[in-house]
Amino acid sequence: MVNECSEQSLYQRFFKAVNASKLTERKVVNWTHYDRKDEIAVAAVQQCDKATELGVVRLVRVSPETAEFSVLVVDHWQRKGLGFKLTEKAIEVCQRNGIRFLQGRVLNINQPMFKICQRLGFKVSPVMDEGLCEISLDLNL
Repeated sequence: MVNECSEQSLYQRFFKAVNASKLTERKVVNWTHYDRKDEIAVAAVQQCDKATELGVVRLVRVSPETAEFSVLVVDHWQRKGLGFKLTEKAIEVCQRNGIRFLQGRVLNINQPMFKICQRLGFKVSPVMDEGLCEISLDLNL
């Protein structure tokens, strides 16, 4: 999936330059293996000749009532509603598992993610001197 993402898409997800051709096996394992107690990933997959990942949302429980999330969508599926659907799925998973608050960080330049957050009712707060915004949603509202 990472090979289907531009440098900009990977930068907006990981907040640093990521060269997909230089990824180590260890880094890929860190990104794809979860403890299943406090972490989960939900992938959007297209079934054709073989399964192809189009996007993924990752959730990490950081306290009994709070989870952090991140979304990555391959470039040719961006701006088609998949990021919105994956974020909706994150909200659904949190609600089913007793999570009250969903939070994350978004680069100031990531306008598509801000539009998703706005549509879903997230509160956006700038983080000083980091080029980031904190996003948060109270799921009990």
